Order: sequence, then C-alpha cells, then structure tokens
Amino acid sequence: MAGALAAVPLLAGLTGCAPSPMPLAEATATYDAAVADTVAALDLELLTDEDRPALQERDSDCVYYPAALELEAPDGTDLRGSAERLAPVLAEHGFGAPEPHDAPGGWSGLISEDDHGATLTVLRSTDVAVVAVEAPVDPGDLACDDTSLA
Repeated sequence: MAGALAAVPLLAGLTGCAPSPMPLAEATATYDAAVADTVAALDLELLTDEDRPALQERDSDCVYYPAALELEAPDGTDLRGSAERLAPVLAEHGFGAPEPHDAPGGWSGLISEDDHGATLTVLRSTDVAVVAVEAPVDPGDLACDDTSLA
C-alpha cells in the first residue's frame, strides 16, 4: 500500500452475528464497484490509485481488500457531513448507513458494514482521505492469496 494507505486501520471492531462471507467472484465485482462509486460520490480529486487488490488469510478467514484509493481532502473537507449523500450509494452495494468513526493516528470519517461482514471506511487525516474495504470472502476451491485474483 502507498504511504498514507498503510497507516489506515480499516476495522472498527463492529460486532454482531457471524455473517456469511460472499463468494470471491461476486465479492471482487461488488466491493470494487462500492469503492469506485463512493469515490465518485465524494467528488474529491484522486491522488493515487497505485494500490492493488489483495486476498489474505487473517484469523482463519479469507479477506479481500479491493484497491484502496487515496484522495485529496483539503482543509474544511467534512467526511462525516457526507453521510447523507453516501447512504444511498452504499445501500446500492448492500452496505448500511454510514456511521461516524475515529481510527488511531488521527484518522476520522465514516464506516459502514454489509450483511456479509465487510466494512467500507472513508477516513481523513490532514489533507488526505482514503476509501477502503475489508471483506471476508469464501474463496471456494481457490487459494486465499493474490494468485486467486488473477
């Protein structure tokens, strides 16, 4: 991940019933589109899209990370004030209403979760914003690593 992206903690410790992960093929299309549509709705300038999707094992789960996107967020950018505008965009992709979220390192913004346990975060620190997803997936017969994304 690029500089600022590596420092962004994605999960906020959302809890609930154990969700059923989405199949990998469906997840890549769904969550990639959710990130792209969220970025478009924010109407902020894209700084970098050099990050690549990843598939990794974590605590016996297979987790898909679409490419996180880094955006310019000048002074006065209020991501929390974007919750109402983002809600229908997130709902189109199966996510709930965005909620305020603070993450370590001075990051703040919004977080939303879907019925499959995926979280989408929109976080800002100083003049940079990041849109990212962390999604448990079912890889089926495929390996839970980046080779399954090819």
